[in-house]
Amino acid sequence: MAKQMIFTGQNIKAEEALKIGLVNGVYPQNELINEAKKLALTIAKNSKNAVKLSKKAINDGLQVDIDKAINIEEKLFGECFENPDQKERMKKFLERGKKKEKKNLRSDEEKKEEKKEEELPLPKGELVPTDKFKKMTFLKEFTTPQMPAILSAGDKNHYNSMAIEWGSIGVSWKMPIFTVYVKDERYTYEFMQKTEYFTVSIINKKLFKKFANIYGTKSGRDLNKEEAAGTHIQFLDDGGITFKEAEEVFVCRMLGKAFIQDEDSYPGLKAFYERQKKYFKTMKPHGIFIGEIIGHYVRK
Repeated sequence: MAKQMIFTGQNIKAEEALKIGLVNGVYPQNELINEAKKLALTIAKNSKNAVKLSKKAINDGLQVDIDKAINIEEKLFGECFENPDQKERMKKFLERGKKKEKKNLRSDEEKKEEKKEEELPLPKGELVPTDKFKKMTFLKEFTTPQMPAILSAGDKNHYNSMAIEWGSIGVSWKMPIFTVYVKDERYTYEFMQKTEYFTVSIINKKLFKKFANIYGTKSGRDLNKEEAAGTHIQFLDDGGITFKEAEEVFVCRMLGKAFIQDEDSYPGLKAFYERQKKYFKTMKPHGIFIGEIIGHYVRK
């Protein structure tokens, strides 16, 4: 291709140059400088001496035959190992390897316990609808179910679920309501903004661990959570999206949404985030979503 371009004077587009390996990347003009800086910073994290000698090996090696080029590379490679910076970096590399190896060395008992968790059977029985909330027009002897739980929103064709720890049940406008809280950076937040219904599933305690590892830390933008966690989705007749691992399910019709834009206006909220900042990367408050409980199921 190189000879063809030289002999013919042929011009090619940027995409074609990338495809044949003539350039390393193609970016819009307004992103080019930032991408170049990212690459420079990646290189700068490496040993300055190693980068310098690598450049010398490439540049000098191109001027001679293959045998001499190999000799140049061997000589410069040896110089790398004589540098104090190499010894320090090699020490850190080996320490990381030991830590990773230690992490992977689990006892037979730990492996057995892990296998038991993977083989836990689904809860027995079926989800049966109840009328517990149909006539609930004032708060009686009732408490919010055990959290954390799984929040699901969307429809059969397009939905997402996530683990939640914040939620409450109460009565407003003479209706039983479920209130949940979701950060706007979560993928489920996008579904909650446009959905008519959402579902809160209380998962069997023994099975919740496999949910938490995926539904609490991963994004539905990046992977299929059901496949990754080995969970079993279940669609209810009233539009609820739940799981065969659920012990109790609340199907809710969206009533209202709110979002606190400025946490500085709420000293109590700001103080809460300060106390809990080790759990939150940012102090951005959660979106608040209020739904009428239109369906309630328990496993029997």
